[in-house]
Amino acid sequence: MHDTPAFFRQLTDKYLTDTITASEKELLFSMISEGAYQSKLEQLLAEVWERPVTGGEDIAVREQIFDNIRTQQKKVRQLRIRRWSAAAAIALVLGAAGTVFFLQREHRSPQPLAAVQPGSQKAVLILGDQSQVPLDSSFSRTLQQGGATVSQKGGQLIYTANSQPSGAVTFNTLQTARGGQFRLQLPDGTRVWVNAGSTVRYPAVFPANERHITVTGEAYMEVQADKRPFLVSTQHETVQVLGTAFNINAYEEEPSTLTTLLSGKIRIVNNHQTAVVLAPGQQAAVSHQASTEIPVAEADPDQAIAWKNGYFDFENERLDVIFRLLSRWYDVQFVAEGKAAGLQFSAVVTRTSSLEDVLSVLSATGAVNFSREGNTIRARVITP
Repeated sequence: MHDTPAFFRQLTDKYLTDTITASEKELLFSMISEGAYQSKLEQLLAEVWERPVTGGEDIAVREQIFDNIRTQQKKVRQLRIRRWSAAAAIALVLGAAGTVFFLQREHRSPQPLAAVQPGSQKAVLILGDQSQVPLDSSFSRTLQQGGATVSQKGGQLIYTANSQPSGAVTFNTLQTARGGQFRLQLPDGTRVWVNAGSTVRYPAVFPANERHITVTGEAYMEVQADKRPFLVSTQHETVQVLGTAFNINAYEEEPSTLTTLLSGKIRIVNNHQTAVVLAPGQQAAVSHQASTEIPVAEADPDQAIAWKNGYFDFENERLDVIFRLLSRWYDVQFVAEGKAAGLQFSAVVTRTSSLEDVLSVLSATGAVNFSREGNTIRARVITP
């Protein structure tokens, strides 16, 4: 039985030593969010606090985290958390549940926030005749489209090709609104996770010569190996793959389209015909402006697909960037007043948390407070 205190402790030990896998991390966060292991978390927190550490930076990190969470006396403007710091790691584990132990007892909330619930598995399927089929995880159904059988099973849409298309190709579009996400299996077996506020347009059955889809917003893909090339188009680039796993973030409100490769190999061509080839662990940034260059950098794949695995992963992220991510999932507006937009935070929080819990984790630094006016959340810097 995996759902035991011993197994829970095993996962937290792996998290603290940075040996946990992505699937184990997802399971750990799920166990934490259920609330059954709060006493174990408190015990572990106490152990970490008493554990001797070496190195001035580790000590400084620990003191900063716990001073701000326990006493709220330091009005810091930035909370930097190193992934390998034990104290920081356990703070992140606690934050993953949407709560912090010390916050439950001592945190001062400047103004109560009405709970805003997280998004869910929901989307709209736009068929070849432009009719629309609402989708959510409570339904199962089957329909026919352009030589394919389309089956909905909970939060997933599965295409099975029955024949090669004859004549005009039938295109379908899976569209998620803010506050929704969905999964899609294309007729070649390629699996696609579609994030909130995104669309994927694709043939109901791929023709014999190529596989070509169009993405806006964000999607993670595990492409089925096939002799036909697989092309993904966005407004600013085309990604060419044969068989690989990658994430593409192509929201227009972001400054660039970020493509992160997890396995295999992909070639990216922007609208200026500049091309780069990515190796696993690399990320390409295609500017939404007039730049012809495509910068390539090392990236954290787990962080890139955190949304797909059910959590937010902020690593020294500016508050205005965090707000754009939260806005898509919770379907609310955010306003950062004054210098609040430039504050930086590090935290890991499950996407099943209410918005109130997420903001509590961010406000634990004592640097910012939040208030709600209708469908708008305002952030203000706390001045000493």
